Amino acid sequence: MAVNGEMMDVANEEEDSEPSQEGVASVGGPDNQQHLTDDEAGIDEWTEEFVRYWDAASFNSNNSSPRPDLSPSLSLEPAPSPVYNSVDEEIATLVHRSSQMSNALDVLTERNDELTRHLEELHNVVVTSATTINTMEDSMDHLFTNVEKLLELFSNFQEENRVEVRERRLAVSLLAALSSTVNAMSRDLKKKGGKN
Repeated sequence: MAVNGEMMDVANEEEDSEPSQEGVASVGGPDNQQHLTDDEAGIDEWTEEFVRYWDAASFNSNNSSPRPDLSPSLSLEPAPSPVYNSVDEEIATLVHRSSQMSNALDVLTERNDELTRHLEELHNVVVTSATTINTMEDSMDHLFTNVEKLLELFSNFQEENRVEVRERRLAVSLLAALSSTVNAMSRDLKKKGGKN
């Protein structure tokens, strides 16, 4: 408050010291010189008051949060503060998390490689199975063709057997008829011979 009062006094004195339109001709007079001297004294007093106020504020600030000693005889590195420690902890945490993510990516890459190998093996099995199935289809086609040929041969054999059976039956019938005829003729001859 004292500083503000001094500043207002200095401002008032400066307004009083400004030459009016009527006193422009007497700027270099003794009255103006006295005003300048008073202004300089007021400025010096205000400066001293401001310096005291600044020193008091700096003292309170230093007591509340001490600053690092930057004297030439000591290290110029600032003393660690909670803010710096917090930043260091955040950086360390980020580095740790980055390392964990890198390790996780490595594991994921290994799993991906294993999955790729398994997929390649499965693809090979599928290709082999497809080749085997195609071969089996070809074999089944050949088998069906052979079965059809066998059925055709069996049908022909049956037809030939039917013809042969019919022929045999016809021959047996002819032999039976011939035998009956021979027997009849033999009986007739015997009858005729008995009469004679």
